[in-house]
Amino acid sequence: MAFAASLRFLCTATLAIVAAGAHAALDFEEYLERAEAARKRGDWEAVASQYAEAINHRDLPKDAAVRVEVHREYGRAMGALCQFGEAEKFLMKARAIAGADAALDTRTAYELGSLALATRRFEVAMREFQTFLEAPRTPAAVAPPRLMADALEKLARAQEALGKAEEAARSRERAAPLNGAAAKPLPPGSITPYGLRCASAQGR
Repeated sequence: MAFAASLRFLCTATLAIVAAGAHAALDFEEYLERAEAARKRGDWEAVASQYAEAINHRDLPKDAAVRVEVHREYGRAMGALCQFGEAEKFLMKARAIAGADAALDTRTAYELGSLALATRRFEVAMREFQTFLEAPRTPAAVAPPRLMADALEKLARAQEALGKAEEAARSRERAAPLNGAAAKPLPPGSITPYGLRCASAQGR
């Protein structure tokens, strides 16, 4: 998608987050299923659209874990579409819903760290990745080894940018075994491509 076309879509998606609830036609779970399928095929525009509907759905569950998920995933999609302000807004909403529940906030911390790294806010990135890596690992918050490795490698990049070369080296040492051949690959769309599409679209 050309950069201009992407921007036109994003204007529509931002309006959809306000208006979607007025015409929700599918069951809440159907929007989540459509969003997951779109993420696996790399269609972040569709991911954003489906989660916009889910957030505003009349049957949005009151369960905090579900609300955290839909706000976080909409934020991820906006980040993949280079709308960093919107991404941070909804990631922070996910954090606010999680409240004092550190386990619920675990994945949001990883996403905020990744967003901060992509936007060169290295102190924020370092803090968020440390929060993610040090979070309590309840069954609901267990992170796959490759995601832990990705967090450690991104933490190392932030540490290097801040002149913390020795700390960066230690982070990479911790990441190495997690990236081993035995580590299960991550499903498609697990790593949000913050900033990658912006650069490729602008270069066309």
